[in-house]
Amino acid sequence: MNAFIFELKNFPGEMVRVTETLAERGINVLPCGFGAADQFLLGLVAADEDASRTALRDAGFTFRELPAVAVSLEDRPGTAAATNRRLADAGVNIEAFFPVGCEEARYTFALCVDDVDKARSALGDQVVDFIYQ
Repeated sequence: MNAFIFELKNFPGEMVRVTETLAERGINVLPCGFGAADQFLLGLVAADEDASRTALRDAGFTFRELPAVAVSLEDRPGTAAATNRRLADAGVNIEAFFPVGCEEARYTFALCVDDVDKARSALGDQVVDFIYQ
């Protein structure tokens, strides 16, 4: 799984430009974003990565595509901190961390990191298969 990361201007309509571009091609996405001063950071996982990449490039968007590991966390205090600690102790840098699913008392996150293999090793049974369709 890969995530698409955008650094956009923080004003009305910026996120809609990205999501409408993908919607026009019939591509479903799970977006997550936030504004900080004059910048809006958008991360998304797309149901069809190849078609998304093509559509976004054709539309002239600048983005980073980052490998992501899907992790499952219990919905209780401290689980995110423990996961982040395991990665830090393994020397893995987190580039993005955003929710992509929820089921009962568990959440699935797309975790974009600088070393997927190290992250998988550090997180062990927290790593789950996740294919967005």
